[in-house]
Parts: sequence; C-alpha cells; structure tokens
Amino acid sequence: DIGSLYKKAGNIRLYESGYVMLFSSQGLVVSGVTEEQVGQSIRNLTDNAELVELLDRDSKESFILSGQSFINGKPSLIVGMPVEIGLSNTYWKAVVTIPFDEINKDVRKLRQSIIFYGSLAIVLMIILTSMLSRAILKHIIVLTGFLEEISSGEGDLTRTVKVRGNDEVGKLARYFNTFVGKLNTIVTKIKTASTKTMEAKN
Repeated sequence: DIGSLYKKAGNIRLYESGYVMLFSSQGLVVSGVTEEQVGQSIRNLTDNAELVELLDRDSKESFILSGQSFINGKPSLIVGMPVEIGLSNTYWKAVVTIPFDEINKDVRKLRQSIIFYGSLAIVLMIILTSMLSRAILKHIIVLTGFLEEISSGEGDLTRTVKVRGNDEVGKLARYFNTFVGKLNTIVTKIKTASTKTMEAKN
C-alpha cells in the first residue's frame, strides 16, 4: 500500500529530530514531516537553491549537502538517495535530514569518555609509580644505611637485609648480604690470626 509507505516514511525519526522526506521527480513532497507539506513543491518550503535544484532534477544521483532542518531550523546534514518508481525510469528522492549537533552528540560523549578514562588512567599510573618508587627507595635507603655504618667502622657485619622478590632491588639486597658475609668472614679470620699472634708473643 503506497499510502501506508508514505505514512511510514513520514513517521521515521533519526537521532532526536532527524527525519525522512520523499520527493517526486518534479520536486513535490510525497511524504513529509507534516501532512500540510504533502503535495507542496520544495520551492515553497525552502530557500536552499542547491537543494531545490537537486530535487527538481529527475536523476539517479545521490547527494550530500548542508541545510536547515524543516522541524527546528537547525543546521543539518542532508542526504538524498534515488528511489526508482516501478519500471518507469523515473526517480524520486528519499531525503534524510539530521541536525549536526545531534550527529556530533555521540562524538562529544565519546570524546568526554576518552578524556575521563584517559585522565583516570594517568592518575592511577602516577599513584602506582609513586608507590613503586617509594617501595624501591625504602630498600635502597636501608642498604645505604648499612653501607654507611660499615664505612664508618661501626657496622654490625652479622646483620643482613631482608630479600623480597627477584627484581633488581632484591638482587642488590642478595649481593649485599653476600658481600657483608664475606667481609665478616675476612674480619673474623683477621681477628683470629691477630689473637694467635698475640698469644705467641706472650
């Protein structure tokens, strides 16, 4: 039923206020946004000369241009597509009109989501990096303190650093413990040798 098709086309809504209009090969409104538009010429509905010219033409060419919405006057994207009528080689035009701000609304939402989640990721990275840096620095400060005690001659060579993990800091702590252990062994041997020498003199 062609009448039912016209009504369905007129009732289509895209995004919030986008719509579809059907124009005959002479540029007459076959299916419009309102019933009052049906049967009127496109020349009576708009002063967009480019749109009027494209709809006046009986051709199978599609087109894309900018214009104003017939519903709310917003700047809109207008896309025209040919509709072949039976076997007559006559082409009507189905014209889709969608306001730019409604098209860009999803883009804005996506951009806001990217900014929000990107900022959140950066903040989390800063927090994690700070925590990791503190954990690493804590072990390095302990090692520095031990080395400072040893270099001042007052260090306890029996003390060791707790080894946690197998990362670079863990390896450093393990090597430090090995070094202190060997140093302790050397010092003990020297002390023993010194004691024996003193006993031999007496």
